[in-house]
Amino acid sequence: RPAAPTATDAFVRLGRGMLTTGENEEPASLERSTAVRILRNEAVVLGALRKPGGSTLLVAGQTRPQRVPVAPPKYDDDNNLSHDAAGWLSVRRGGGSFEFVLTPRANPALDREWLIIGQVEEGMGLVERLNTLPTNNYDRAPLATVQLRSVTVL
Repeated sequence: RPAAPTATDAFVRLGRGMLTTGENEEPASLERSTAVRILRNEAVVLGALRKPGGSTLLVAGQTRPQRVPVAPPKYDDDNNLSHDAAGWLSVRRGGGSFEFVLTPRANPALDREWLIIGQVEEGMGLVERLNTLPTNNYDRAPLATVQLRSVTVL
């Protein structure tokens, strides 16, 4: 946590299903979120939320209540860590996104846009399996649905 405390705290709260941005909101959670992209041997991008939390508002002129999801947090954390090995866990620099990256191989090119907040302690075999999944040619989304059934933050 000392390397990027605000970003790490936001990710931990999201992983535990406790991330909110205001009072009386349902929290956002990584539970049941899906893979976004698989950039073979570069990055596995996860975090397409299925449980975005938020609140329901009544808006004048609308016949149905409007759902307002939890906003992705923004932060100014920075560190000099580099994606120089497999197994790094990273979030977007500056925040504003729920996406996160797992590195199957060293990839220092990620340093410009992604901030390292942790490391895979167990399960690198799973990261390797994700890395080899077939993807489409359009946006490199996996052809099979990849879903996080549950998330455990240590």
